[in-house]
Amino acid sequence: MLKKIKVYGTLRKFLGQSEFEVDLNTPKEAISFLVCNFKGIEKHMANQIYTIQVGARVITEDLLNFNTQEDIKIIPVVHGNFFNFIIGAALKFVAPKFIGSSLIVNALGVI
Repeated sequence: MLKKIKVYGTLRKFLGQSEFEVDLNTPKEAISFLVCNFKGIEKHMANQIYTIQVGARVITEDLLNFNTQEDIKIIPVVHGNFFNFIIGAALKFVAPKFIGSSLIVNALGVI
């Protein structure tokens, strides 16, 4: 079934649109879709922090493979200098990490 991936902030600007209608089932597949279809996205996301939501639910690491019928939102987390230590070479995949109870996605995976 087709679902919408909704992106916000600088990610929306980088991708050139705010929504993608894709045949997928999980938040993990949404991330994979973006990584596989947009050259340079890992580099762009390397210094950004995102949270993933399905409907009103904030996705945690144990829910990355959560099958859903709802839209998947990838939302930038506004942060200050505390998070600016996220520096290094981008990995070949987008790695999920936690801060509090929210899933934070960063291409470096060093959060």
